[in-house]
Amino acid sequence: MAMRYKAAYPRTMLCIKAAARCHKSITGIIKDTGISFIVSHFQDAPTGRRATFDHGAATEVDLDSQLEYYIRSKSPDSWGLTKNYSYWTLKMNSSKEHSIESSLEGWKCEGGQNSSSSHLEPSVCRDQFIWNLSNSIRSPFPLSVTLNVTVIHNGTLKKALVLIDLTNRTSIIWEPQGMNLTSPTKEILQESCNFSATATFQGRFAYHIRPRGDHHGYYSEGVENLHNSSVGLYNNTDKLHYDMNGTYSHFVICES
Repeated sequence: MAMRYKAAYPRTMLCIKAAARCHKSITGIIKDTGISFIVSHFQDAPTGRRATFDHGAATEVDLDSQLEYYIRSKSPDSWGLTKNYSYWTLKMNSSKEHSIESSLEGWKCEGGQNSSSSHLEPSVCRDQFIWNLSNSIRSPFPLSVTLNVTVIHNGTLKKALVLIDLTNRTSIIWEPQGMNLTSPTKEILQESCNFSATATFQGRFAYHIRPRGDHHGYYSEGVENLHNSSVGLYNNTDKLHYDMNGTYSHFVICES
């Protein structure tokens, strides 16, 4: 029996598990090359350096806290990590300086398993994708990655692209079809792996100290100066890095 939906292609759902909440996300866009999704959110995960979810404790580095710790000996009256700080908006910077930019590099998903979908013949099924982060980071900068996944669509399995942002997250649950089952009776693990990637930051942060003489009081430094081996932040020339990792699982949940 072919897989089917109870209704037309419904809403996408994103759950921030650390916050014990679910938030609506924009639905997928059907393209000639397959299905494309952007997993978006409306609220941040809870604040703090550690968050707890069902699979254990997640270590979370807070980049704002690292900056505050680094500059406290300078006794600044204001500071900022982003281009919205007054150092940049008032154009106090030199032409060679730029604010901090971010990227997520070297995504790997290893040591996993894949299950055949040929034996799936339920009357109703939906997908559930879970990313649990063991080492994560809080910052005002996006850390996005586009992943290839397989989703159920119109009763068949389709290749799709999904864009997720790992910033400020300890756990993400994505359900493309939403909660469309009334009494699920079977949960099948389709795919799982251990993922890792490196968050990279390049550019300058700035702060302001009470002016002395004719100096305006603004100063900037390279983000690489925030390196702190005790929390996993390390530098390489003019870049700051943080290694993120966790587990990925794709379940198919069915109603017989």
